[in-house]
Amino acid sequence: MNNIAKTTNAGTVVVSPGESGIKLYPHQIEAFDKMTKQIVNAGKYPYKGLLVLPTGGGKTLTAARWIAQNILDKGIKVLWLAHRHELLEQAKKTFAEKLAFKDIFKEKSQFNYRLISGIHDMAVNIKPDDDIIFSSKDSLRSDRSFGFLKNNWLKGNDELFLVIDEAHHAPAKTYRKLIERLEANVPKFRMLGLTATPIRTAKSEEGYMAKIFTDDMVYKIDLRSLIRQGILSEPNFEEVETGVDLTKDLDEEQIRKINEGFDLESIGTDVAKKIADNNERNNLIVSRYINNKEKYGKTIVFAVNKENVIALNKLFNENGVKSDFVMSDTRDASGLHNISSKDNKEKIKRFRKGGDLDVLINVNILTEGTDVPDVQSVFLTRPTQSTILMTQMMGRALRGVKAGGTKDAFIVTFIDQWSDKIAWVNPEKLYIDGLDFSDFDPETRKRITRLIAISKIEEFAILSDKVIDPDKKRLIESVDFIKRIPKGVYKFSYPYHDSQDNPIDKVCEVLVYDNLEKAYKTLIEEIPQKFRQLKEEMDDVDKIDVINLTDTCEEEYFADVELYPAYRPEDIDDLIRYYLITGETPKYYEFTERENYDITAIAQYIIDQDFGLKASEEYIKSKWNSDQDAWSTFSDFTEKIYRREIMLAKDRILHPEDYVVVYEKPEENFEDRSYEDMTMAQIREVDPAYEKWLRNQVFEKFTDEKGYFYSAQSGYKSKNRWDFEIDHITPISAGGKTNLDNLQLLTVRENRGKGDKEDEPSAEESSTISNASDIESGKAEASQIRIVRSDGTILCEKNPTLTYAKAVEEAGIERVKGLNIVKCGVPLIGKEKSDKYNQRLLSNGELLFSNLNTQDKKKVLEKINAELSLGWVIESTEKEAKISDEKEKSDSIDTPIEEGEPEQDQGPFSMVVEDIFYISGRGVSLVGVIDSGTIYVGDEVVMSNGRRAIVSSIELASSLVEWATRDERIGLMVGLIDKKNLTKGMTVKKVDPTAKTPFKMKVEDTFQKNVSGRISGAGVNGKIAIGTLKLGNPVKFSNGKDSSFTTVVNQICIKGVPCDSAHEGDRVSLYFDSVNCKKIKEGDWTIER
Repeated sequence: MNNIAKTTNAGTVVVSPGESGIKLYPHQIEAFDKMTKQIVNAGKYPYKGLLVLPTGGGKTLTAARWIAQNILDKGIKVLWLAHRHELLEQAKKTFAEKLAFKDIFKEKSQFNYRLISGIHDMAVNIKPDDDIIFSSKDSLRSDRSFGFLKNNWLKGNDELFLVIDEAHHAPAKTYRKLIERLEANVPKFRMLGLTATPIRTAKSEEGYMAKIFTDDMVYKIDLRSLIRQGILSEPNFEEVETGVDLTKDLDEEQIRKINEGFDLESIGTDVAKKIADNNERNNLIVSRYINNKEKYGKTIVFAVNKENVIALNKLFNENGVKSDFVMSDTRDASGLHNISSKDNKEKIKRFRKGGDLDVLINVNILTEGTDVPDVQSVFLTRPTQSTILMTQMMGRALRGVKAGGTKDAFIVTFIDQWSDKIAWVNPEKLYIDGLDFSDFDPETRKRITRLIAISKIEEFAILSDKVIDPDKKRLIESVDFIKRIPKGVYKFSYPYHDSQDNPIDKVCEVLVYDNLEKAYKTLIEEIPQKFRQLKEEMDDVDKIDVINLTDTCEEEYFADVELYPAYRPEDIDDLIRYYLITGETPKYYEFTERENYDITAIAQYIIDQDFGLKASEEYIKSKWNSDQDAWSTFSDFTEKIYRREIMLAKDRILHPEDYVVVYEKPEENFEDRSYEDMTMAQIREVDPAYEKWLRNQVFEKFTDEKGYFYSAQSGYKSKNRWDFEIDHITPISAGGKTNLDNLQLLTVRENRGKGDKEDEPSAEESSTISNASDIESGKAEASQIRIVRSDGTILCEKNPTLTYAKAVEEAGIERVKGLNIVKCGVPLIGKEKSDKYNQRLLSNGELLFSNLNTQDKKKVLEKINAELSLGWVIESTEKEAKISDEKEKSDSIDTPIEEGEPEQDQGPFSMVVEDIFYISGRGVSLVGVIDSGTIYVGDEVVMSNGRRAIVSSIELASSLVEWATRDERIGLMVGLIDKKNLTKGMTVKKVDPTAKTPFKMKVEDTFQKNVSGRISGAGVNGKIAIGTLKLGNPVKFSNGKDSSFTTVVNQICIKGVPCDSAHEGDRVSLYFDSVNCKKIKEGDWTIER
């Protein structure tokens, strides 16, 4: 069966014959000109520059628009890198939906794209004819992935254009290395970085931006300029004192670290947690919004951490506010299961214009790239020292009216009490520091409107000769010439005060074109009716919100007017102010001579008279000479432009179809993809029935005659499907197929430890992978045992289980049996076969207990080595394997993103329990974020109520791991504890393994243990009074009559279920070999450790 599906991660975009209709702002036109001169015209290779636009300034559209026309359309390959899925999808959507029009792509009729990341396509599917690839940097950093990029795409091409979105991340080692590899593989290399903040937070990396982008900034514009142009909103800053005093929670060392550039999270989560969990503070945030809902409008809340997000969302909902949350660390409230990126996208979609959400709460995910233009307000509830983070958080609310946003933005900061010990970034100061006061033009400084001379009226008509972006030419030319000359003007003046509070008269001339005549006429007629009462009630115009009135009038009177020529919102503002001050409407002056200067009429006359070329030239010249001064003065024409306009008018009359502006959407054809080249999850998306069938086939293939599922690697058996995952023998990322021949069952731990995930470090970066042939085949394991014998030779089999078994045989089976090692109540070596536990057949026919993870196998071998004095050196090539699925490692914008495992916190382990789950057959899982320290499977922990437990497993991001460390959200499985004894908010700490802990249990009754119909030892029942007991612990029986003996616990059961440990308060059954049951019955016995 070879089914085919369409993948939305790759395809072909067919360029529309219509026009994009994109209107570039002046700063974008200027950026276009700069990029063309410095990148294209200069012909410099390599080129490495930066495009710097403030958040909201249209970085993606500006760069993509220029690249589409000047790079992609010329047949040059483009690689667009970003560190977040949302940024990649936004860039792809821009090219496919906004730019694929004939006015931009003049040479290419179509282009091929591919999206590569942990949730999109893989590098293995890259094709030579891909024109543009949008990829996360992690998906290209391994040798294998870069090899596909190099051999399937770069090979045979001498030129590459690289884009790095949010380029302030470029100094990270992974970015730098990828840039170096790309540059080394193409003769002509050019790179453009996009950023709003061309600085690097980490002090050690500040100089790297200049080293990476050696050609400096190709273009930069400041925040104030865009606000003045109406592209960004005018920010209004508000500070709210929370009254939360946090100074007592910081010692001098922590304060020093923060002031040296660390952020709040870098000193541990205890302070962040105090902020997040403060009910009074959270209620203040919510009530601030509720009491000012009309003013704040659509609001983004930046929370302290994940817990704060959840708490605030609950409070908003309880108070009737339509809110939801998104998180970059996509785990749900239990912390154990992923929230899909689709969920985040759906919530963001609901928050955008027209959606049903008023408030969106988040941590990190909305700081970069996400486009939500109509946000009115931002609530900054988390302190930061990062100017980058603060700029990006502020920027979410700064989309101006001309960019589809709002006129004003509210930046609301919630201030805790730090006694001025820490210099957190102040958003208002950051805004002021970003202004360039030297470039204020007279219009902004003096707040007056310029006088418009009649000699400039025709300036609009000759835009095609003056505008840097020629693609607007056809749209402008589609308007008849006569309609590009104003029909008249409203002339008036009113008293005004400039920025220095000097009284002046503001002289206004509002130009009226054909397309605007009806709108202005209706507005002027209705102004007295609309604003008479307001004028009578308010004696001071400065107290009236004229801007809001202007916005209302725009929507009511100008919403449906044609795009060209455009009206000016400032003109509407002036008309309203004039009436409110004078109580009159302005006088209209019609340009009565306009008809005498109608270029179209001249062109029509030439056509009607059927003039030849010579006669046409003579007539055109005679009309110019007859009133040359008037043409020049009235329309700002030169004779050359005058002649060109007549030729254009003739062509428009004779070929009107060429001047119809067509808006036809680009066509997108998705790439065909065989089911065999898709992951199981991708198949489930398009064909759940087939995925279910294939999944069942794999489980059936790995089922023994007794109905047990078993692992292809270790042979571990279980009837519980949840203990296994389906794995590709040869990974898809290495060219493997999703078919029955290439699929196998592995335990969850085995699968997550394989090391063939696409975001693994490359082989040359990883010093822990031991087998070169495994690396080449893509099957390198993250877990192995290696034994150096006393003679220097090495024992290392294909997998840990084989090494384990071979080592036991070399040590001597009988000698090992003599050590009486017991695991899970089962002797290490025995003749009795177990259906419950995995065993390995030894050369003498006996069975070796092998139901152990790699670390436990290593511990058993170390015990054998020590007891038998073998002189072995036992090494583990295990990376203390933290498990990672295909997730970007670069959500943080405050620190460089590097490869490798997180550093283990060496402090004392502590975790506050946020939730408690009972998992059938496994026991209780305690969910929380580790405040400090590191926890391992097998560690003993104690809760704040005194209850002790042994950690039987640790779950992180739906995966079982060997250890976890500070700031990670985990589930601690602690066995069959009565849930009634546990409460949310309790603290879990690790017991010092060197400290001796007491254990005491009174024997309530005894029973005989039967094995194969024969008595084999004794069992006792009772309730543990004090302490914790583990399998294999030696215990002492005593009856208070000077009679005692010592033995070893071989099995522990709670409610009939075998366990590795039991704890204070548990009612247990304990099993002991070689103990006379009758002897225990004779007295009142107590068991102690």
